[in-house]
Amino acid sequence: MNRLVASIAAFGVAACITAADAAARTVDRVVAKLNEDIIMQSDVDDFLDRRSRQTGERETLNEENLEALFDRTLLLQEAKKNLGKEPEQDLMQEVQETVAELRARYPSQEAFMKELARRDLTLDSLKERLLKNARTDFRVYRAVASRFMITDADVERFEAAERAAGRTPLALSLRRLCVPVEGSGAAAETQAREEVKQLLSRIQREGLRFPDGVKKYSKVPGAAVDGGSLGLMDLDKLAPAVQRAVADLKPGEVSQPVIAGSYACVFYVEGRREARALLFEKRFREERQRLLTELRRRAHLQVYDPTLKRCIPKSYRNADAAAGQSGAQPPPATAWEHWEREHGRVRNP
Repeated sequence: MNRLVASIAAFGVAACITAADAAARTVDRVVAKLNEDIIMQSDVDDFLDRRSRQTGERETLNEENLEALFDRTLLLQEAKKNLGKEPEQDLMQEVQETVAELRARYPSQEAFMKELARRDLTLDSLKERLLKNARTDFRVYRAVASRFMITDADVERFEAAERAAGRTPLALSLRRLCVPVEGSGAAAETQAREEVKQLLSRIQREGLRFPDGVKKYSKVPGAAVDGGSLGLMDLDKLAPAVQRAVADLKPGEVSQPVIAGSYACVFYVEGRREARALLFEKRFREERQRLLTELRRRAHLQVYDPTLKRCIPKSYRNADAAAGQSGAQPPPATAWEHWEREHGRVRNP
């Protein structure tokens, strides 16, 4: 599979690099229990840390984040019912790619290794944590994906419906390298196209990855931070000239220079989502929501921490058995250790 489980990266596996810091600053205690799973303060802190990496902003405890943590706990419980063999080779590839992405954030291998050491991590322990998270995310993915299937007829109907609505069932994950068009007229545009072609050639000669080349040479504000990422874009939402330039490109290919607004750009295709993939993602979201609705309805929740209790999301208020009890007390500190010994439970990821 190409990028086997996109959610592995999307969920913020890079947050593993901060896990040691989170553990060091947390005095651990039981804050809630959801069905059979005890939730520790460190689970909450680690989850918020991951969400911060995902959004690029510092996430705090609120109803939305607590709902996401509870939802993930329920999905993991469901995933445990149908454990099977994980595709280790594909998951290891995900880990290697993530490590490479993390390494690229530092000026040298030495700087990267020093940062790992500062956080009480080695390269091997980082990979181990990433692989553990990848396995966990794959189990959740499989728990949802196993509830539905897509046939060729489903894809044909989806394509027909999209085209009838005036949409092209294709989305592309894009990056762009750009230079401004200085002046007006055909001559200025030609000069800008030539300049961006020269920058692309320089990136290729230097052996840089496209995102790294964009960070180094692109002349669009913000490119030095995001590497020219446009994310996943529906083909229909792109300008006509850009559509024509990228529609037939495969992942890893670069377009010819295109004038887009006041810039001359080349576009790099990181990935394609065609009709079957788009339909799968749509069905996956729908089935995940249906499953969560079922699991929430049957859930039994006890919240012991006053801060968490103030943030209980609406979707879990009926499940909170301790909501009206002023004297509800958490299990003793030793309960967690007992739980691990009796059930071999791994702390909430």
